[in-house]
Amino acid sequence: MKLHGKNAAIHFNGVKVTVKSAWAITVQHEYADITTFRDLNKHYAVGLADIAGTFDGFLDVGADAAWSSTDGSVVAVAIYPTEGGACIAKGDAYIDAQVTAAVTDAIKCSGSWKAAGDWVIGNSV
Repeated sequence: MKLHGKNAAIHFNGVKVTVKSAWAITVQHEYADITTFRDLNKHYAVGLADIAGTFDGFLDVGADAAWSSTDGSVVAVAIYPTEGGACIAKGDAYIDAQVTAAVTDAIKCSGSWKAAGDWVIGNSV
């Protein structure tokens, strides 16, 4: 089933991060070259995954979970393609965020996160 992103959500410490308009998750593995003489092509052994992500949206001056999670402490992150649906990824992370303001635009809050512990990835975590 294909989904529209309009109902996607990200949660920090069990609380929906409000007024955000985009998120992304990246799972990128490290690889060790194990190619030997007489191999016909390169061979690799897969190592650990580097799990990270980003979020974009607007600043919620009332209670922005993203902005208030930037103190360097570990935050439980959960990623949902549909709010109220199955979680596709979750784990502990460190949050970095940026707030930008311009005279011609709404005040925005964007940032990134990196895994701080083991993550569970799948269609129904």
